[in-house]
Amino acid sequence: MRKILMFTMVCMLLLSGCKSVVREPQPVKKVYTAKTEIGDGGQLEEKWTIEGLDNDYLTKTTMNYTYSFDDLVAWEDYLTELTGVLDQRIEELQGAQGSRYIIMEYAMDGNLLVISEITDYEAASKNNEAVMMNDVIKSGEYYSMSKLCDNFDLQKYTLQE
Repeated sequence: MRKILMFTMVCMLLLSGCKSVVREPQPVKKVYTAKTEIGDGGQLEEKWTIEGLDNDYLTKTTMNYTYSFDDLVAWEDYLTELTGVLDQRIEELQGAQGSRYIIMEYAMDGNLLVISEITDYEAASKNNEAVMMNDVIKSGEYYSMSKLCDNFDLQKYTLQE
């Protein structure tokens, strides 16, 4: 009887120190790319990097658009209009109704116009804020990585493995 009692006590002591194994979500990254001819001598290359966790939690997106032009003089009006739109968008993001979770910038490099936009969903969610003031996200929620990825038309975009 004493051996059974001792065995039971040892088992209880051992089991009381056991914790259930909770698997931590693991980081995942998906990269989508596309190339589009935008006219005679112009090309647009897109690269979307989507980062999150394997539990569908979206943490960050990075979008890079690279426009290349054979002849800058021929595309001058298009570039003027495009950079005007970009300047307006950057101003909106930095304004009162903008977002501190989206960083957008662009630069001309020879015959290339490189645009980048980074959105930090994780920081917005941790601060119980929406990414944008008029966004559909509710305070404290997060965006779904799978819902975002479902928006990519695989006829146009290539998922990099």
